[in-house]
Amino acid sequence: PRMNIFIRTILAVVVPGLTVPAYGADDTTLVDAREVRVTASKWLDASVDGFLASSSIPVEVMRRLAPPTVSDVMHVVPGVHVRQYGGLGGLRTVSIRGTGSAQNLVLLDGIRMSSVQNGTVDLGLIPGSIIGSVDVIRGGAAAIYGTNAMSGVIDLRLRSPTSNEAWCTVGGGSFDEVDVRGGGATTIDGVSLSVAIDALRTQGTYPYAMRHAGSEYVINRANADVSNISAIAHAGTDRWSVFTVMRAADRGVPGPLIDGVTIPSRARLLDNDGVIGMSATMVNKGAWKISMTGSLRVWDQHFTDPDATVMGPRGIDEGYVQRDVTSGLVIQHTSDRHIMRGRIEAGFADLRGRMLQPDVGSEVVRRSAAAAAEWQWQPWASPAFTVRSALRLDAISDAGTAVTPLVALRWDVNDDASLRASYSYDFRAPSFNELYYLNYGTSTLRPERSQTLNVGTDLALMPWLRADVDVFAMATTDQILAVPTSAVTIAAQNIGRTSAVGLESGLRAALLDDRLLAHWSYTLQDVRDRSGRAGIDGTLLPYVPQEMISIGASYAAGDVTAGLQWSYVSHRYAQSGELLSALLARYHLLGATVDLRSRLRSGQTSVGVDVRLQLENLLDMRYDVIQGFPMPGRTIRVLTSIRWERP
Repeated sequence: PRMNIFIRTILAVVVPGLTVPAYGADDTTLVDAREVRVTASKWLDASVDGFLASSSIPVEVMRRLAPPTVSDVMHVVPGVHVRQYGGLGGLRTVSIRGTGSAQNLVLLDGIRMSSVQNGTVDLGLIPGSIIGSVDVIRGGAAAIYGTNAMSGVIDLRLRSPTSNEAWCTVGGGSFDEVDVRGGGATTIDGVSLSVAIDALRTQGTYPYAMRHAGSEYVINRANADVSNISAIAHAGTDRWSVFTVMRAADRGVPGPLIDGVTIPSRARLLDNDGVIGMSATMVNKGAWKISMTGSLRVWDQHFTDPDATVMGPRGIDEGYVQRDVTSGLVIQHTSDRHIMRGRIEAGFADLRGRMLQPDVGSEVVRRSAAAAAEWQWQPWASPAFTVRSALRLDAISDAGTAVTPLVALRWDVNDDASLRASYSYDFRAPSFNELYYLNYGTSTLRPERSQTLNVGTDLALMPWLRADVDVFAMATTDQILAVPTSAVTIAAQNIGRTSAVGLESGLRAALLDDRLLAHWSYTLQDVRDRSGRAGIDGTLLPYVPQEMISIGASYAAGDVTAGLQWSYVSHRYAQSGELLSALLARYHLLGATVDLRSRLRSGQTSVGVDVRLQLENLLDMRYDVIQGFPMPGRTIRVLTSIRWERP
């Protein structure tokens, strides 16, 4: 009976409107529903949220793509653009629907990773080997997730081994890249245990062409090396889970290319980050479920730049320590046509460092509390029409209060088609840097606020082909921009208003018993400045491409898997005002992968050897995503893995 109640509760959440017989009744419907979800391709059933525009990169796709870092797989999702500051060691942030990286929220297994210090997450420092799947919600979701979830949410799901296994991977590639990975997993007395380590190093000295005084010549990228070590440990059952992720990175910060001249740099950034997260189900009885979550994060950064003498004769030599503690309690009640959920959250964060405004000293503190209520209601069993609403109240000690509502509708026209629509009012609290950073922060900043309207559809065109289309409109007020205040200084100010409209579409195919997986995505967006500033009002926002296309396919036949990936990004501007001098050329990239596997079995034990060849930028395209930070050309990477498995 307990298992039956548990399954009914989960299915009611995952599949709104699904009717499952009670314990002791005919179980045929229950078995069939579970069988469809298990055997059907997860790639086709890739929606994260049936009410909001969303996408998922499931485990099988992540395994085939095997991205070096999480940022290398984000092109699969429509509406998402990765802003890269150079090669593998450069900063990589994500823009959703043309917004800044601070306007979307990044989670790790549901734990907030978006930094209170700067509001962003560098996805280039999160190795793909520790991530099992990626879920992306596009559009405002602050009523559910809180601050930063203005344009979307990226939830990185940790890799979850399903058997007793151990593995080791050694690889290398262009530009002196070396990658070593290893780990293992087992189950003891019903508790699953796993650990994984990923060590990546590259010199980052790739060549690039530059033009100066009418001549073109090639030089090597300097001070772009990186060493990054990540480790994860996890323990859990079906009722509780605890994980820790530790990361240490040491990288150079290269100078930009300005007017054909490379600015030399000796700057370095040391980055140590540790996260502990936990979740537990305390009550799961009948229609009630009560669960709790908690996290602790300590982030230590140290930046040095001996050439920044404007800060003093010795340059910059400063460190910051950020601490972030969160806790949450969720109470859920499920009935035949209702799901009601209440959530209470509390948080504490502080930042210690010397480069803060004189009036705040060397430490700033943020305390936060939130209460939210969600209600999901299906008025009629047929047609399957479902209403979802959410209301959240956030109180933040240095940013005031915010009330954020969300209303969403879903209509399942039939088994092959559904329509959805949503409206949300969202906000983002200013980061510590925007409020308190020396000679930049403004303590009187107001939170950014936005309204988003989304209408979309999800269609099963064939049993093996699924499509989704979304159109959206977003209006933002009090947007925080960096505004010049003198010839050498800038400051964060509430001066920006923006508008965004767009279309996102995608096709996903799974053929030949999932041996062939393919995707196509297209994004058309128009994001403009509405601040009223002369010469800027009405122009496209910097670094927002109007078109993005991604096409890919992967085929697995026996011990061989091969894939091709092509992506395109249209022109965009590096500065406000659509200046021709700041126009960045469009670019398209072609990549390929080949994976050869060999398996030896002895009873239930399996030992396998994999050799993987990854080719990036096959056409040797010259391009830069951010002006002044050219990207590397053709890149080759070879990985060899040994894996031991036993059920």
